[in-house]
Amino acid sequence: MRSLANPRWSRDMPWLIARLRRERSTALPADRDLYDEAIAAAQGYARTRRQTPEAERAWDRLLAPIDELLTRRQTRHLDAVRRARAEQDEPRT
Repeated sequence: MRSLANPRWSRDMPWLIARLRRERSTALPADRDLYDEAIAAAQGYARTRRQTPEAERAWDRLLAPIDELLTRRQTRHLDAVRRARAEQDEPRT
């Protein structure tokens, strides 16, 4: 998702929507609503005229659920790393 932060990225909505749909198909049930929100926002952005204030608001509406998904993914990853370290530190019996 680094492409989203690149100001020179062409904002290829068909690619992004396809990617979000693929990820949604394997996402945790708790995250699926955010994927649906991101997909709907991407579709809305695709229908918006570029270089307008509304386009930037539509882009922000798209980024919000994606930011939340990435935050959740990072949190789960860090929790898994902490658990793995704790298991390694436990004395073996």
